[in-house]
Amino acid sequence: MAKIEENTKRRSSEVDEQSVAPRPPPKKRFLSRASSPDEDPEESEDAVDTFKEPLETFRKDAIMRQWKEYARLLERCRKNNEQMEANRLKTEDYVRLWEESFRQLQNFLLHTTQSGLLTFGHSDNGMDVNPKELEGLLNQEWTTDLALRMIESLKNKKIYDSALTKLSKLFDAWVSRRENITKGFSSVFSALKDIRREHESILNAWANNQRSLLDMKNRYKSANLVYLVLSEELRILNNRLELTEISYREIQTELQHAEKKVDEDTKMAEVTKPTVSTITPSTPVQEKTPVMNTQDDPFIRLQQIVTQRLRDIELIKEDRVVLKQQIARLEMDLVSVPESRIYKAAMCRNLSQSRAYYKDKCNRLSDLCHDIQLRLDDLSGNRRHLIKELDSEQVAHFMELKNQLRKLDDDLMRIRAQRDALQMQLEIGKASTEAGRVSISELKIIADTRKERVNYLETEVLRLQKKMAARTGVKDYYVLLLNSDGREPLLQPLQSQLKQLEEQVEQVKERVYQSHAKEWVDQELAQLSESLQLEIDIGAFTEKYGFHPSSSMSVVQEVLSDRIEQERKAISEAKDKIVNLEATEKQLLSEIESVSNAYGDLEEETMKR
Repeated sequence: MAKIEENTKRRSSEVDEQSVAPRPPPKKRFLSRASSPDEDPEESEDAVDTFKEPLETFRKDAIMRQWKEYARLLERCRKNNEQMEANRLKTEDYVRLWEESFRQLQNFLLHTTQSGLLTFGHSDNGMDVNPKELEGLLNQEWTTDLALRMIESLKNKKIYDSALTKLSKLFDAWVSRRENITKGFSSVFSALKDIRREHESILNAWANNQRSLLDMKNRYKSANLVYLVLSEELRILNNRLELTEISYREIQTELQHAEKKVDEDTKMAEVTKPTVSTITPSTPVQEKTPVMNTQDDPFIRLQQIVTQRLRDIELIKEDRVVLKQQIARLEMDLVSVPESRIYKAAMCRNLSQSRAYYKDKCNRLSDLCHDIQLRLDDLSGNRRHLIKELDSEQVAHFMELKNQLRKLDDDLMRIRAQRDALQMQLEIGKASTEAGRVSISELKIIADTRKERVNYLETEVLRLQKKMAARTGVKDYYVLLLNSDGREPLLQPLQSQLKQLEEQVEQVKERVYQSHAKEWVDQELAQLSESLQLEIDIGAFTEKYGFHPSSSMSVVQEVLSDRIEQERKAISEAKDKIVNLEATEKQLLSEIESVSNAYGDLEEETMKR
C-alpha cells in the first residue's frame, strides 16, 4: 500500500509535465504506475512470456514425451518392415521353387510324350481312346495327387495361365493317345519301380547307418567319459606317488641321520667299554639295555613307518581298483538305462513338476505383464486427455484473467479521463481569475509542451503501426501506412469513395430535376425515405421482439411466451454462473494479488539492477 501511495503522489506531481500518459501494459496496472513514453512494447511481450512460461514448459514436456512415443513407434514400424521384407524374400524363394518344379514336370511330360510317340511311331489320328482305361488312369493316386498339387499351386499363384494352357493341351493330347502311350509307359513304370526299390533300400541303409552312427557316438561319449575319469584318477595317483616319494626321501634322509647317530653311539660305547665294571649284579641291567635300545632305535622306528605307509598304499590301490570297477559298471548302466526308467526316477519327476510349475508361473507373469501394458496404455491415454483438459482450463483461466485486467484498465482510463477533465476545469477557473491571468504565459508553455508531447505520441503510434504492419507481412497494408502521413489509413479510401458517391448522387439529382418538377421529386424522395425508414423500423422491431407488427394476437402471445421462457433460462444460468464466480472470486483475488506482488518484486529487482 505504501508503494501504491508513493506512485500516486509521483503521478500527481508529474501532472503538469505529462498530462496525457500512454496506456500502461496489462501486466503492470496492479502497481498503479504510469509507463514512460520511451517504453518499448517488446517489454510487455516479455512480461506476457514470463507469465506463460509454466504453460510453455508443460507443453514442451508433453511434446518431448509425444516425440519419444513417436520414436518408439517408428522403431517398431521399422522392425515390422524388416520382418515383412524377410517374409517377402521367403515367399519369392517359395514361388521360385514352385516355378522350377513346375518347369521340371513340364519337361518330363514332354519328354515322356515324345519318347512314347517315337517308340510306337503312330500318327496323331491313328490313336484311339478307351473311356474305361481313361477313368482308371484318372483314378490312380499319382494323377490325383499331381492334380491336387497343381490346383493348389494355381490357387496360390495366378501367374501360370500360359503354362496351364500348354499343360492342358498336352493332357488332352495325352488322354486322346492313351492306348498306345500306356504300352510305352510300361517300361518307364517298371524302371520307376526299380528306382523306387533302390531308393527305399538306400533310405533303409542310410537309416541303419544313422542308427549305427548314433550308437558309435554314444559309445564314443561313454569311452570319452571313462577316459576322462581314468585320466583324472591317474593324475590323482601320480600326485599321491609324488607325495609318497617325497615322504620316502624324507624318511631316507632321517634314516641316514639315524644310522650316523647309531654309528657314533657304537663308537662311544666301544670307547667306554673297558671302563665299565665287571660286577655280576649289574648283568640284569646290561641285559635290559639292548631291549631299551631296540625300542628307542630311530632306524627301526622309521622302518616300521615305511612298512606301514607301504601297506596303506597297497590298500589305496585295492580301493582304487574297486572304485574303477564300480565307475565302469555305473557308466554302462547309465548308457543302457531306458528312458522310461529315467522318467520314473524321483529326481526326474521333481524336475518335471518344477518345470510345469515354472511354465505356469511364466504364463501367468506374461498375462500379468500384458494386462499391465494394457492398463499402462489406458493410463497414458487418460493422461493425455487430462493434459489437454488442463491445458484448455489454463487457457480459459488466462483469458478470463485477461478480460478482468482489460476491464480494470478501462476503469483506469475512465478515471484518468475524469481527472484530466477536472484538471482542465481547474485550469480554466484559474485563468478566469486575476491570479490565473498572471500565469497565462506558464499555461502557454504547458500547452506548447503538451502539443509537442502529442506530436511525439502520434509519431510513436505511426512507428508502432508500421512495425505491426511489417510483422503481418502484408505489403499493401504496409505501403498504405507509409502513405498515410499520420492520418487514419483506412479512412482515406472510404472518404474518396464517399465523395465519388456524393458526386454521383448530385449528378442523378440534376438529371431527375431536369426531367421532372423539383417539388414532385422532393415529395417522392420524402415518401421513399419514410417508407425505407418504416421498413428499417419494422425490421428492427421484428429482430428485437421476434414477430411482425401486423401479426395476430395468438402469434404475438406465443412468441412473447417463448421469449419469456428463454429469458428465465438465461436468468437462471446467469444466477448459477454468478454463484460459481462468487465461489472462485477469493481464489482469483488471491492469485491476482500474488501476481501483483511478483511483478512488484520483479520491478524492484530491475530497479536495483
